[in-house]
Amino acid sequence: MIIVTKPYVSEVLADTLRRCKVPVLKADPVNIPMEEVMNLVSEQQFFDRYRSSHTPPSLLCNSEASLQVIGNNLQDHPTWKMVNLFKNKAAFRSFMQDEYPQFYFQTLELSSWDSIDPATLPYPIIVKPVIGYSSIGVYRVENAGKWNEVKRKVRQVLAEGADMYSADVVNTNELIIEQWIDGMEYAIDAYFDAAGEPVVLNVFARKFMDDGDTSDRIYYTGKHVIQEMLGPIFEFLSKIGKKLDLRNFPLHAEVRQTSEGSIVPVEINPFRFAGIGTTELGIHAYGINSYESFFQERKPDWESILSNMDDAVYSFFCAEFELRSGQIIRGFDHEGLKKHFQQILEYRIMPEEFNTFAVVFYRSETSLENHRLIRMNLDSYIIDKQVQHAGSMSS
Repeated sequence: MIIVTKPYVSEVLADTLRRCKVPVLKADPVNIPMEEVMNLVSEQQFFDRYRSSHTPPSLLCNSEASLQVIGNNLQDHPTWKMVNLFKNKAAFRSFMQDEYPQFYFQTLELSSWDSIDPATLPYPIIVKPVIGYSSIGVYRVENAGKWNEVKRKVRQVLAEGADMYSADVVNTNELIIEQWIDGMEYAIDAYFDAAGEPVVLNVFARKFMDDGDTSDRIYYTGKHVIQEMLGPIFEFLSKIGKKLDLRNFPLHAEVRQTSEGSIVPVEINPFRFAGIGTTELGIHAYGINSYESFFQERKPDWESILSNMDDAVYSFFCAEFELRSGQIIRGFDHEGLKKHFQQILEYRIMPEEFNTFAVVFYRSETSLENHRLIRMNLDSYIIDKQVQHAGSMSS
């Protein structure tokens, strides 16, 4: 079973749903390729079937927005309690505090931000919405001198986010402040099977420009990433699964590995894999379709996969942009952007109303290409029109 909502349904996902005959709830006017051959069901049919299952059925969402539909229909169901635990970063930190007793965090209302004494905080820290999506409103604060600057930026971004996202996707009123986790960051797509065993489908390393970078521009994977992280990540997921008795449960987790080798969760997103189709990097890198694996309960034979993989780096690049005040976007120079990649595996143009105008899957012989692309300025590929203040000419 799957709930699909905006912003994006890929052709890969649509074809998988068609082949696997998955019941599909289309919860908003999102464009679905091959929709006419989908197993579409009504909202009532979908949730009646879900509630009548004696064991948790296989449920997936394609985006954060789909979680609101779960909340509208399963308020008193254990599934919604699980969603709330994971999506509310403060609740999740509290739940995991016995595993990470030294980890500092606190919550605050946006309206009470001025009551915080920045001199008392253990820098560097991360400030972000208690319930959030992507990197919206996420900032690293180096020291007390940067506090007011970040406060201004967060307030501005969250004011804009209130018009774009529901409170179930981005909470624009409540924030969490937590200590910076030093170490490599990884994104994981996985599910827990009917017996409660974790099944790892993807491991992506996250590329940052510097310590202050919180963008989602580049994630990458390859034989070396899987070999190094598969064992520690399996152990981490096993601990989470046993703590919560997770079964038939897909998730997208973001974690950091400290210099001591410990895996510390950044956040866990329930009932979905990496967003806007980026989970499909696994198809290009090692032939794993995460949707198909979940719905058909397939477990990757990682030993065999690794023995047949090359040593290349497989990455995806999210061409994100921030809409500035008075700016109207007229289009994007996709052909110009393509010229910066040595070996494009797939170039996807995203829906116009989204803040990512393209997702690029590509292959590199070494990591040098990612070092170059992470610092690239995308402004020259955005075709815009500046709107002047009233009383002046627009150009």
